[in-house]
Amino acid sequence: MQPVTDLTEASYNLANFRRLSVNKEFPEFRKKALTEKFILHLTDVCRILKAFPNDEKKTLDEEYDIKHILDILYEIEGWKDIPPFRFYFDPFQKAYDELVEELQEMHTLGHLRMSYYVE
Repeated sequence: MQPVTDLTEASYNLANFRRLSVNKEFPEFRKKALTEKFILHLTDVCRILKAFPNDEKKTLDEEYDIKHILDILYEIEGWKDIPPFRFYFDPFQKAYDELVEELQEMHTLGHLRMSYYVE
């Protein structure tokens, strides 16, 4: 449970930072540190999902580079206005938004409401 707990905390902190940074300027190192923690914890969870199959005997079988995906989504300005970029990057954005929403809900419910099937 510790990797999931760490991921929900990192996601919560990064989302709060992004909400606050809309109205207030913060040092760049804070954004970098929060993003690195989120990447580290999400990578840990992805390693677990890759190593252990679920009830349907499926594992995470695709390669992932979370840092690269976040760099694309947040560092390339105006990609939503360019049709070829939007075609390829929009699914990443939607998947990331769904992930963050789920992690926010998990954080709101608290650690006792999170579950993981232990064989």
